[in-house]
Amino acid sequence: MSMDGAPHTIGEALRRRAMQAPATAGVALTAVGAIAFGLLPLVLGALYDDGVSPESALLYRYVGSLPFLLVWLALRRAPGRGFVLSLVAGVAIGTGTIFLFRGYAELPASLTVLIFYTYPAFTLLVGLVLFGIRLELRTSLAIAMVLLAAGLIVGPGSLQGKVPMIVIITFGAPLGYAFYLTCLSRVAVDVSVPVRLLGVNLGACLAVVPLALVEGGAFSLPHSTTGWLAALYLPLVTGIGATALIVLGASLAGGARAAVAGASEMVTALAIGWLMFGEAANWATLAGACLIFVAILVSATGRRDRVPGVSPAAPHGTSPR
Repeated sequence: MSMDGAPHTIGEALRRRAMQAPATAGVALTAVGAIAFGLLPLVLGALYDDGVSPESALLYRYVGSLPFLLVWLALRRAPGRGFVLSLVAGVAIGTGTIFLFRGYAELPASLTVLIFYTYPAFTLLVGLVLFGIRLELRTSLAIAMVLLAAGLIVGPGSLQGKVPMIVIITFGAPLGYAFYLTCLSRVAVDVSVPVRLLGVNLGACLAVVPLALVEGGAFSLPHSTTGWLAALYLPLVTGIGATALIVLGASLAGGARAAVAGASEMVTALAIGWLMFGEAANWATLAGACLIFVAILVSATGRRDRVPGVSPAAPHGTSPR
């Protein structure tokens, strides 16, 4: 901060602007971060074409970002407040990712997507049970819109003739993501973002590294330029960039609003299917995509979700970023 009170960095200016309308800013940040995850079908496809295993891709995603974060924190000497809750959030998202991959391996992708996008409802439930979060009517309405949109996009035929146990197991993915968003939403806004990222990625490693060891598959590397670019996308874009937007967005907007904004990932994945893979678009998928946009706009207004007796996202002092 300069002597005249003006912010001396772009990041500080953005944070001050965000605090003027935290719910709207949080929804916007989360939506942009989710779009980066919506590009994962292209990225993972390039890696798999290069012979990279799903377990290796998971390690790229979570372990690959750790050296960059550790160097950043060593240089900035940021305090560790908020690390433990971020670590718990990381364990939740890492576990949820394992369940998601299991679903993609044994269920049609459409059914797995439908199951995963029930996470806004799970986020509402987890926030209510763990923290007593009371939601505005508009947020509950936005969550209902996302659930309806997922049903429109995937279609009811996906639920026929499937093995019940693997369907139940796959519900661990939206439950893990709900815990992830809810935990992140309880970390104060002024906590260093790199600290939160380090906690999330270390926590996820606690879940995915044992899986990679148990599976016993050899660690694999890409062999083409496209494959290496895809490998770098996982730790740098999704592991650091997009996750930073989501952790900050969740703390500004609250877990339930962040869950709604995260549905922009599904719209991005649909657009890739239409534009890159020639998949047919019908009225139901178009209606579902439009409904998601409406839900994001609805959730972006109003106040942040509140915990009884706790001021929302109140700063607890200042810390270097």
